[in-house]
Amino acid sequence: MVPPPPYKDYIPGPDADCLLWLQAFTVGYTASALTSPDPVAGAILVIAYDSALAASTSGATRGPATIQAKDDARAAAVAFGRLGAQAMVAAYDNGLLTAMELTDAGVRVPSVLQTPRLPPAQGPDLLLRSITPGMINLSVQQPGSSSFAKPIGCVGAQLVGGLWSGDPLVPPSEFIYLGLMTRKNFSFDSTGSAGQLWLLAGKWITVRGALSPLGVGINVYAA
Repeated sequence: MVPPPPYKDYIPGPDADCLLWLQAFTVGYTASALTSPDPVAGAILVIAYDSALAASTSGATRGPATIQAKDDARAAAVAFGRLGAQAMVAAYDNGLLTAMELTDAGVRVPSVLQTPRLPPAQGPDLLLRSITPGMINLSVQQPGSSSFAKPIGCVGAQLVGGLWSGDPLVPPSEFIYLGLMTRKNFSFDSTGSAGQLWLLAGKWITVRGALSPLGVGINVYAA
């Protein structure tokens, strides 16, 4: 029989305390109206843990089998609790839940937001550095600035674009993904499109995958 691992942070270690936390969390999580993980399935796991804990501590039923069943039920219920807590923190980061709602559910409120509530309101500016055969060399920077410094919580900027093939121009909704720009200077492989016009623009992307609107783009003929 393998004992359950020690749970850190906001989930208590002792079985009885862990159950109390899970019961309170399930109430708070259900009230949050979040749906992933499923609150109904999570509540069933917590009820199963409650029953298994009772069986493992009763003198009439306590034994290796009931203790192992309790450990397994605890692991499943705690997994739900951890996933649900992560979902609540993410919702808090994005302004969908309040600090009080996290506290009522027994979830630690981050001392600072882990990521921006929303992606930046403006996308990055693209500048053309040079054109060489098969390569378009760009610079990406903050709007109205010469600095690349990524906005807080962003991993870089997505380069998107399309080839112009005649009127009308390629609408932004049909731009395709061309690469992730994580540094100020970025080179885009334009092999096979010599003499054709590329319409290029960028979007900041956060660590959670949220995208800003398109920034100021450029139109470039490939060499």
